Amino acid sequence: MKKIFLGILVGALALLSACSSSNETKELVEKAQNKELIDTFSNLADVKDAKSQGDLFLEDGMLEFQMGFDGEINNIEGREALVDAFANTINPCKAVYHINGQSNVTFTNSSLTEATGIAYCTATLVNEVNGKDIGTTNYVRYSDDYVKQGGKWYIKKRRTTFITSDMFELNTASTSVNSENSNNNENDLNMSNQSQE
Repeated sequence: MKKIFLGILVGALALLSACSSSNETKELVEKAQNKELIDTFSNLADVKDAKSQGDLFLEDGMLEFQMGFDGEINNIEGREALVDAFANTINPCKAVYHINGQSNVTFTNSSLTEATGIAYCTATLVNEVNGKDIGTTNYVRYSDDYVKQGGKWYIKKRRTTFITSDMFELNTASTSVNSENSNNNENDLNMSNQSQE
């Protein structure tokens, strides 16, 4: 009798362990999909695809933005308005470059279809101002609400907090020198390869 009870207990523990492992795996998959959503938003900004950025938000999605944690909060509501806002920000730029940093996601329901998250990003925008290339680097914290619909994660609400920003003039002379050095290095490599033949 003890052997039967022990066998049932071991079987039940194995089943519980498998269920727990399955839930943990599902949670890891959902977190990875959320991270991909965050990165995709930045990648689309870099190629100036405001329409696809907007498609990452729910139809009635909202973007809040503020300068500093104590700054006034402004908001833009609805996908169409978001696309316009993104386009007005990135399209005039000569270059756009994002680097995403640490992020975390916390699920807010047991079905893993709603979540909140924090993500950090460094975004550099280059614009021409009075004939000079001026870069602005923004250090940003995103506070997000996510929803999964139809098997896909969307941003329901994003608060963009500009923690600090730096402006700088790009040194175009060093860019030219770097291009020349690159060409010289390629020529040196080609000459070296020819001498070895």
